[in-house]
Amino acid sequence: MFEQRKEYICGITIGPVYETILSANSPVSLWYSSILFSKIAFDIIKELKNRFSDFEVVSPYYYDNEDFSDGIGKYPDRIIFLTSNVEKDSLNCALKEVFDSVKRSITMLIKSDLNIIKNVDFSENYLISYFNRYLQFNYYFEEFDGKNFGKKIISIQSNLSFIELSKTFNKEIEIKSFGKKRKKKDPLIALYSGFDYNPNYMVKESLLFKSYCSRNMFNGVDYLEDNRQLESNVSPNLIKIEEFAKLANDKLIDNKIGKYIAFVKADGDNFGKYINSITDKEVMNSFSKKIYNFSDKVSKVIKDYGAAIYYVGGDDLLFLAPLKNNNKNKNIFDLCSDISELFNTELNQGGKNDLKISFGISIKYYKFPIYESLNISDDMLYKSKELFKSSGKGATSIHIFKNSSKGLSLAFKNSELKIIAEAIHATCKEEESVIRAVIYKLRDYSELFKSDKLDFKVNSCFDSTVDNIFSNILDAYNVDNNLFYEKFIKELYTNIRKNSHKYKIKVGGKFFYSVKNNIEDNLLVLITVLKISKLYIEEGGYWCNIL
Repeated sequence: MFEQRKEYICGITIGPVYETILSANSPVSLWYSSILFSKIAFDIIKELKNRFSDFEVVSPYYYDNEDFSDGIGKYPDRIIFLTSNVEKDSLNCALKEVFDSVKRSITMLIKSDLNIIKNVDFSENYLISYFNRYLQFNYYFEEFDGKNFGKKIISIQSNLSFIELSKTFNKEIEIKSFGKKRKKKDPLIALYSGFDYNPNYMVKESLLFKSYCSRNMFNGVDYLEDNRQLESNVSPNLIKIEEFAKLANDKLIDNKIGKYIAFVKADGDNFGKYINSITDKEVMNSFSKKIYNFSDKVSKVIKDYGAAIYYVGGDDLLFLAPLKNNNKNKNIFDLCSDISELFNTELNQGGKNDLKISFGISIKYYKFPIYESLNISDDMLYKSKELFKSSGKGATSIHIFKNSSKGLSLAFKNSELKIIAEAIHATCKEEESVIRAVIYKLRDYSELFKSDKLDFKVNSCFDSTVDNIFSNILDAYNVDNNLFYEKFIKELYTNIRKNSHKYKIKVGGKFFYSVKNNIEDNLLVLITVLKISKLYIEEGGYWCNIL
């Protein structure tokens, strides 16, 4: 008796994406890790489409002729599709065969890249066995009767999340690399290590690089013509991390921010709730296309700023950015504000869908290990979602770590991004010594501010006593009191006090806590914003430890 043919909704998860990304030791290897899994997702969809006559991708939106010529991974690590007129056993068998086929093709691709290294003990049989275990492709499917479409997708996603919790592979191995015996975690680390004189050489010579990096990424420079020219003209994804700031500025920034980089992760909020409300397949298909179009548009916004995009799949983003683009007169907070506004226009439809985007930002010295910066940005993203869960998220959490400093952290709703961006623009017009003096005076007077010794008016941000304090500070540095104090400090503090509920502050080793609308907390936020702003004009090694 033959099994009845039915329609199924199926979900696929591929990995380990995050673990592989954490193996990266440079922007180039970070790019390779990201594009590798985007290619895997694309190849799986393509093979499944060739196997089933009745096959429809629900998510992500799929283009047959996707060429990855911009070098950006746009395919996420989860795939949802529909197929009908198929038996359950046949579907199981087809999925396993496709997984085996894609794993083998990826193995052969990496094997050809590893052949660049001489005397490396990576046999074909070993690599096939290794990647067959390392690459985690899992699936789950249910029968579909055409009803409750969104609820079915959420059910698939929940089961995939449960499957992902089981780790099945330990990567510790020993290999010979460049004639030396080193302990490595996997063949990808050998690939990422390159040569001592050029760590990025192997990735730039890899088939993946040559297949998916068109002249678009190099401003018209052919990578085969002049390798030295390539080094100075490539996309931000493929340069040395210490040269990052050059891409966004006509001349190398010689103050501190020229050696600091922002690692930014972003993720959509409330998608599960929205998808759960979808009852019609066509509505879901339309939504998937909108996500894809957003990915395309946001990529242009990020690249225009001078940042390096490593992942822009679905509602997830990962990019590295210089703290400032002098040519565009924008800073990292301007960029995140632009992304938030684009998201609201393209996906949230001005608030109609209650969809938002949250950011996790880690600002680190360029020598700080990439994997730690990525982990911190991931933790900041989690903080954004957790701290502002009750208000629907749509928030940003930032951590800045500098030498000889415990660092500082601040979390706030995305509506405050422009406020902080404008504070930085205003600060950049003043001398560092002025901003430093203001910060120190705020600290010196903080105990007085906390007490009831000053007669603060209930409905006023600053009374005449505070006005006099700032007047004395600014007069000492010959600063225009009206422009700097009235139009910057006072307005900034007024906004913080008005929107104190939109901020979370972290002091010392304590956890984030909600800012109360009192003088003490509002001044802590003001000091933190001023410290972030001061980073943009610091010239030497000075970093005031106030918080």
